[in-house]
Amino acid sequence: ATATATANDSEEKEKDKAKAQTSNTGDLIHIVATRCTAEGTLPTEYVHLAVPDRKLYLSGTGDLITALLLAHMDSVTDAASLATAVEQSVASVQAVIDRTLAAKRRELSIVQAREEIVSPKVVFKAVRRPIVLMKD
Repeated sequence: ATATATANDSEEKEKDKAKAQTSNTGDLIHIVATRCTAEGTLPTEYVHLAVPDRKLYLSGTGDLITALLLAHMDSVTDAASLATAVEQSVASVQAVIDRTLAAKRRELSIVQAREEIVSPKVVFKAVRRPIVLMKD
């Protein structure tokens, strides 16, 4: 029971940290994604996730999140699974950034963060929203 309580406390602290980071800074990076259900149709909802802008530049983070999202696309069947794919991709990139900064490296610590890439700890949650089309 103690191990479970400790794990839950740790998860709650991470969530509180994420909320504090988001609410204390006005500078956010926004990720928006949609999916079409059939050829020729328009999406009916989108997924939005915001993370604090760390105000740093690391070469390759855009390529990394693109590759991770692409890897998750096979499991995307609806907006809920798209939200999960975005959350996991962002969590993996955040873990790689954390590893890179901790190691004081210039190149992304992708290999060192492989466990976090395979099983990311989601801190920032995506929100599903309807797409409202404006009539002319």
